[in-house]
Amino acid sequence: MKKKGWIIGGLIFLLLSVGLYNAYQKFCTPYGAWEINWKFKSPSPSEMNDVINTIGGFPAEGETYTICKYSDYKLKKILKTNNWAKMDDKSYDMIKKKVNHFQNTVSSIHIGQEEKFKKIFLNNPVTFTKDSLYFLKSNSDGSYFLSILNPNENKVYILEWVQ
Repeated sequence: MKKKGWIIGGLIFLLLSVGLYNAYQKFCTPYGAWEINWKFKSPSPSEMNDVINTIGGFPAEGETYTICKYSDYKLKKILKTNNWAKMDDKSYDMIKKKVNHFQNTVSSIHIGQEEKFKKIFLNNPVTFTKDSLYFLKSNSDGSYFLSILNPNENKVYILEWVQ
């Protein structure tokens, strides 16, 4: 009888642990927030570089620039989960302008730190080609989320502007 109790207790512990882990992934990670805020689903990356994160406090406005590297397996998974758009000549130019605008605006709004931010973007460039894919979502308040998947590097570049 004691053995059965231990097994049931172990199963309950396992279920609670899995539930807590999933809750943590959903509510306490950047990629969980991307899913909640922008409907962008992402498995946990192999490497994550939080290049810029100025979001904080109330009302949680600011900018983020994150570079995520994925294994081949997780890259295939992320390719299946989002409504990616393929780049063509027109969208390539639009994405290039959007990235440049993001970088220039972030650099210019942080008065006294313009050179610091320019250097950050220079040392951490958003690299993409016409083989890349993108996911862009905007809100009526001017906030937007741009994700660029570079399949040649197994990287996803995330630019988030929150108003």
